[in-house]
Amino acid sequence: MVTDPLELESRKKIYEMIRLNPGLHYRELERKSGFVSGTLEYHLNYLEHKDIIMSTAEKGFTRYYLTDARLSTQDKRIISFLRQELPRGIILYIIMNEESNQEGIAEHFSVTRATMSYHLKRMEQNQILKSEKTGRMKKYIILDPDRVVGLLISFKSSFVDVLVDSILNYWYLKNE
Repeated sequence: MVTDPLELESRKKIYEMIRLNPGLHYRELERKSGFVSGTLEYHLNYLEHKDIIMSTAEKGFTRYYLTDARLSTQDKRIISFLRQELPRGIILYIIMNEESNQEGIAEHFSVTRATMSYHLKRMEQNQILKSEKTGRMKKYIILDPDRVVGLLISFKSSFVDVLVDSILNYWYLKNE
């Protein structure tokens, strides 16, 4: 009889993946673990029932985190956005280009103003960034860039992205 929920190698593997990559969504876990959907779902439900992991649902994605107090609610919100390619790029762009406006950001990413507006509004609602109106233009500022960069540093290996390396180099040089 299994008494330790992490005694099984499959659960231990899932736990470690979530520990090293907080905020992974279900399909990412499925791809990275190699488990078939039913097996993965069973073990995730078991770990969640045992209060070892927790899940959050947002916009069609279920993301997984450890239940320990290592990450605050705001950290989980930030990670959720950092796990998405366009929002991560926007956050990093704003950190590196202070006082960015919507038009400049949209041009940089070759997306429509409507798409950019949608992402900026969601990040503002989730207290990742704020906007300040100056004349007819809005500029965007990341509320806690140190926290964002700290999360990127802590989980750097889980973000396979040249932009992450660029922002970390920029941040180190800026704060020397």
